[in-house]
Amino acid sequence: MAGFGLLGGAQPVSAEGFHFRPVEIPANEVRLMELARVREFRVAYELGESSPQTLLVAELYTFGKPTRVFRLSRAIYPPGKQSSSGTISFGWNRDARHLVCVHDNGRPELYSPFSAKINLPEFSPMDAFYFQDSTAEDRGSESGGVKFRLYPVAGWCGERSLQIRSEGVKSVKDYVAACASAGAKNAVVVYVYRSEYGGDPPMKFEP
Repeated sequence: MAGFGLLGGAQPVSAEGFHFRPVEIPANEVRLMELARVREFRVAYELGESSPQTLLVAELYTFGKPTRVFRLSRAIYPPGKQSSSGTISFGWNRDARHLVCVHDNGRPELYSPFSAKINLPEFSPMDAFYFQDSTAEDRGSESGGVKFRLYPVAGWCGERSLQIRSEGVKSVKDYVAACASAGAKNAVVVYVYRSEYGGDPPMKFEP
């Protein structure tokens, strides 16, 4: 399975994986977003292998169990390109309780940036965790359905009573358990799904 790692330096990009790194947002941008009651979380990525399209998928966990699945933004990449890169921004609107996603892969001729939003009235995120060293998840085999693969990007605990212990977190399962141990009822994890023809993974998405 392909792993995740920080961009830059001498670290190679695997032939099939995504590599992520959090991006520091300038202080003046943070202030302007706070005036609008929005908090942004920004991550840069690189695909080790070209993919025609991708879809971001958000999964809501309640008491450690997945309960709802949402489509976020898609992205389209030019054919024949060996690798692709871009920036994904997640914005949490405190008043509307929307998680907004803007996916910019620098290809305006292919309709970039792409955006989407979901409504999460039962959720209130605190800080983000980035799956820089995590591996892809294989899904679909337990129920006998079509197998597919999701690459975790970032996660957020809901309101919690304790400091989250992120040491040793290497997978979504570890992260969701850490959120629960910190007293959070809910957690949200966003994944990337590779799509050859613009289709969705076989999941029960919210309308």
